[in-house]
Amino acid sequence: MSTDSRVMLVIQTRIKPDKNNLFEQWQTKIVQAAATFPGYISCDTHKPNPPLNLDWVITYYFTTLEAAKAWLQSPQRENLLKEAAPYLVGIDNLYLMQENQHDQTSTSASIVTKVAAGTEQKFLDWQARIAPLQSRFPGFMGCKVERPRQGSNDDWITLVTFDTDKNLERWLTSPERQKMVNELQTFASESHLEKLHVGFGSWFKKDGASRQVWKENMLVLLTLYPVVFLLSFIQNPVMKAGVPFWLALFFSNAISTVVLGSVTVPWLMNFFDWWLDTAKRTVWRDFMGACVIAMLYLLSIGCCWFLSRLV
Repeated sequence: MSTDSRVMLVIQTRIKPDKNNLFEQWQTKIVQAAATFPGYISCDTHKPNPPLNLDWVITYYFTTLEAAKAWLQSPQRENLLKEAAPYLVGIDNLYLMQENQHDQTSTSASIVTKVAAGTEQKFLDWQARIAPLQSRFPGFMGCKVERPRQGSNDDWITLVTFDTDKNLERWLTSPERQKMVNELQTFASESHLEKLHVGFGSWFKKDGASRQVWKENMLVLLTLYPVVFLLSFIQNPVMKAGVPFWLALFFSNAISTVVLGSVTVPWLMNFFDWWLDTAKRTVWRDFMGACVIAMLYLLSIGCCWFLSRLV
């Protein structure tokens, strides 16, 4: 991460419904503590908005990555987190990112853990201790923990993200992590790890609290329509050659997914960075960007109509 813009420490957490008022009071207390740390700039708090959003999203702004990590790993924060433990449904999800940086790549590790019945709180306490530990390693970008979901997933899923595969591997093979894993094995019957490299999640680098999803959807549609249209010129002859529709459609979708994920969408996100950047957002800029894309929609539809007439 460069140091030419603010660093955001984004914390996403879910609170017991009857504890929201107590959590809000506690949140004021922890922000006051963070404000005493060198490099602290400000803090934004977004309350839950059921049913669309059930989580609190707190964004701390610091001048440097080192300042953000110093607060994240501080004993003061750790002690305050113990006070908030009775209010939490799960544990905090953490994200560290450089503001306005849309071109970062990342590598993640997905860790699936089967926790023995009756030891769920032990696992939550363990996660709370390992999160600041892994944040000390170079390249740490975030961690997210998902609880088991009845009927779909019986295991806990942890997603740990670093900026490069080398930095992720450094954490995964570290003695510090191995010590924590050995402790985990005393109450978790299974744990499987799998690396996940850059995919569709790399299209949009902003956290959910600061993303403008409607803009992203407009840009995806802008490239999805012409790509699918052009691929139909391949799909139709293949079907005439005897390939079943369902199989031809599969390969057509596979090709469009690769094209969108690795070429067209990343290019559009960079080209329209001036429109996606929330730090530069104005009503006039939103309107102008939407008008430009609307005109490109009309141009795309017109070109596709013209080509269809030629064939």
